[in-house]
Amino acid sequence: MKILVLGGYGLIGDAVVGRLLRDGHHVTGLGRDIRDAQRRRPAARWIAVDMSKLLAAEDWLPVVAGMDAVVNAAGALQDGPRDRLDAVHRGSVVALVAACEQTGVSRFAQISAVGADLSSADVFFSTKAQGDKAVASSSLEWTILRPGLVIAPAAYGGTALLRALAAFPGFIPAVMARQPIQTVAVADVAEAVSRAVTGSLPFRSVLDLVETEARSLADVLLAFRGWLGLPRVRVVPVLAIVGRLASVLADGLGRLGWRSPLRSAALAALARGVTGDAEPWNQAVGQPLQPLEATLAAMSYAGIWVTRLIKRRSAASFR
Repeated sequence: MKILVLGGYGLIGDAVVGRLLRDGHHVTGLGRDIRDAQRRRPAARWIAVDMSKLLAAEDWLPVVAGMDAVVNAAGALQDGPRDRLDAVHRGSVVALVAACEQTGVSRFAQISAVGADLSSADVFFSTKAQGDKAVASSSLEWTILRPGLVIAPAAYGGTALLRALAAFPGFIPAVMARQPIQTVAVADVAEAVSRAVTGSLPFRSVLDLVETEARSLADVLLAFRGWLGLPRVRVVPVLAIVGRLASVLADGLGRLGWRSPLRSAALAALARGVTGDAEPWNQAVGQPLQPLEATLAAMSYAGIWVTRLIKRRSAASFR
């Protein structure tokens, strides 16, 4: 299949592009800055464009022409100098869906987020839900996938923050340590997209991508600390006001272009809990997504394999 992946170099998008290439598809990635993506994924074709500026169906027509499926893995956490949530999550998606309908693109996989809600006071979740609504209102063979806390080998955004907190010397500081969290491996998100575009998931379905059981943020941090090979320590609750002050500072720096995972949108997501309903996925596929322990174990094995490969190549270069 010929598949367009929006946000193809992000944390989720890169995993999706890699999986679809391994599946044998012809993949086109789209994003603002594609230089690193071209280096990492040379087998894909890349289009450099800011989708927040593609707000009419006519803007998308030459991009989607000839595609069999579109995967929307693009998104931003909070408004900033380079990010406009309404344009990225809603406006461009409305135009894209219309272009897909006009050009005969049949399948559309929308990567949203657990907690997306039209009535949410948080702009991230409300605009995500508006984009989901545009997709669900279309005539396309659509699937909306809503991941929980995505865990990946790359340290990025919330994952980077979790690792930093887990590695804190002597104790682990945590705001809202008891909030429930359900994780998902980035490889499982890519697997879900692979199933969606090939038609092995029910069309016109909304599926939360989360492990079956929720756990507290404190337990997630302790699991990461164990994965890092560090001794077990206490999780020390931090006053909510400390988190709010840190988010105010991070929001201010965000206006200068720094995308800190400590911004207020991230804390708002944590405050409501990162949880979803695993049952629809379990019923559709017949098996649950892997729990955090399995995700971290798989990442450990991958890290060992990469380390060995680097050592072998380094040794070979001196022969």
